[in-house]
This record gives sequence, structure tokens and C-alpha cells, in this order.
Amino acid sequence: MEIYLLPFLIYTSPRIAKNLLMFRYRMLNKARKWARELSQKGAMFLFGQAFSLEQKKRNFDYYDHLTTENSSLSSCIQSIVASEIGYRDLATEYARAALLMDLADIGGNVKDGCHIASMGGTWMVLIYGLARMRDFDGILTFEPPRLPAQPARIRFPLTYRGQILDIDMGPEGVKYWLRKGKGFMIRHEQEEINLSPETPVAIRPIVTWPSC
Repeated sequence: MEIYLLPFLIYTSPRIAKNLLMFRYRMLNKARKWARELSQKGAMFLFGQAFSLEQKKRNFDYYDHLTTENSSLSSCIQSIVASEIGYRDLATEYARAALLMDLADIGGNVKDGCHIASMGGTWMVLIYGLARMRDFDGILTFEPPRLPAQPARIRFPLTYRGQILDIDMGPEGVKYWLRKGKGFMIRHEQEEINLSPETPVAIRPIVTWPSC
């Protein structure tokens, strides 16, 4: 988040800008040490295709209790990864923290201004966590999980390479609708679906988690 503020702070509050840079600099050695211990290939959310599910669980179990959570941007990413590896209660807990960051003043600093980037993180929790969207290798992929009796529904539009895709997910399945554009391919779980002006709609079932 600091990268967006630094150009402004360098000219208006040089001392604050320096402190932000030094804080990140001082964290580098510790971050590198933790990464080396698990031979990390990159961030598990951004480069999720480089990790198996077992690796993601192992890494999450190791790092979650070490994370200081002093960033308003932590909760959303931790919720997304927790959801992916099946830690549903923990995913909900982190999602709630992201949602209430300003509404409940979780960080105790909302008086200084709203956490705009964290608000974007809340959107990510819904789209990347609940709808399980990924965009590895330039292909939009959806693997939306649902509990057997969960009545939740989520609808959202995406603008992708100048085209508009509407997604409607509910207990009965998911509907993909190419509202505008020449067409492109998406993945629903492992199935490749070609949407075009001639075939703009695809409806597919949703895999549910087993009861436990």
C-alpha cells in the first residue's frame, strides 16, 4: 500500500516516508529467512499454480501463527488462502476482520482515514475466496465451493480485456454470461468453456464440500 502513498509523502512528509521505507527494509531479512526455510517459490495467492494443496496447507499452518497481522491488508489474503485449503471457520474469521476493518475500527486508527486498499481486499475475499476466481496463465478460472445447505448467492460483473462477463452463483449452480465482447475462454473447475456472441451463456453445477 505504501507504494501508492510514497510519491505524496516524500514531498509533504519526508520523515513519514523514510519511516515507511525503513520499516519494510527492516522486515526483509526476516521475510527472506522464512521463505528460505520452506523453499518458497513465491506468494501462494499470486502464484498459487506453483504449489500443491498439501504445500499450501503446510505453509499456511507454519506461517499463520507467525504473522503479526499488523497490516490491514493481511486479513483478506489470509481469508482467501484459508478458504482454498478448506479452513472454513478461519476463512470466515479473517473475512470478517477485513470487512470490519473500518466499520468496527479494528486497527484503532480509523480516525486517521479509511483503509482504501483494505476495502479492495474485502472485494477480493468475495471474488477470490467465495467465488474462487483465479487468473493464472491469463485464463479466468472459477472453482466455487459451497457447503451442502448453504443458501448464499453472489452476483458480480467483471471487465476482462475490454469485455464484460456477468457471474451469478447460487445453491443451484453458476451462470456465466458474456454481456459484451467478441468472446473468450474461461474455465469452470477443469472444464474449458468458450463464450461468444453466438453462445454467450453457460450454466454449470457447483461442487459442494462434504458435510463434516
